[in-house]
Amino acid sequence: MDCVIVDDNKLAIIALKEILCKIDSVNVLKTFTESVEAFKFIKENKIDIAFLDVEMPNMSGIDIIENLDNKPFIVFVSSKKDYALDAFNLDVTDFVLKPVNFARVNKTIDKIKDLLKNQETKVESIENEQFFFVRSGTTLNKIEYKTLTHIQAYGDYVNLYTEDSKFIVHHTMKFFEEKLPKNQFMRVHRSYILDFNKITKIEDDSAYLGKHPVPISEQYKTILLRKLNMV
Repeated sequence: MDCVIVDDNKLAIIALKEILCKIDSVNVLKTFTESVEAFKFIKENKIDIAFLDVEMPNMSGIDIIENLDNKPFIVFVSSKKDYALDAFNLDVTDFVLKPVNFARVNKTIDKIKDLLKNQETKVESIENEQFFFVRSGTTLNKIEYKTLTHIQAYGDYVNLYTEDSKFIVHHTMKFFEEKLPKNQFMRVHRSYILDFNKITKIEDDSAYLGKHPVPISEQYKTILLRKLNMV
């Protein structure tokens, strides 16, 4: 699950990031000390979780969520218990009291995992060369290869990201790695498969799909570079 941390206290960011980096199912995409910059990033990018400090200059954590149309899972992180009531009233996923600790943060992640399981979809077919369907309840959703940007491992599930949606399916990365067209998709990390034709830039150990960074493991980087048109 991709997440961001927003807190005007750098030490608080470091403490929370160290904990989240120990949880395999979580990927810390970015951290922010400036709330307006964070708001723009959350609004323009697909993320799963936003850990927000409540009291920040310019935009508070409350301001951020009140101005978001498509909200990720929101977790308030604060040293003041009084904000727990605000979290409840705003339908925030969880409230974590500072100073943070591993057990409490891990409990939050487990809660989000349970919520995601309730949104589970299933792959109906992936034999067609241009699209496949995933089932969500009684609805069949068509996913065209040309709109699929990347796939992220999530325990016994994977997140399928398209240009405008996300689906959670009960399948393995190996399944998609074997079934998806090799001239379009490749594994670049133990937790990521992407459409290498949609890469807009490679910086350090990340491939960018627009503004969205995807980590690249060293073992896959050489293969990926061979597939790209280098001049």
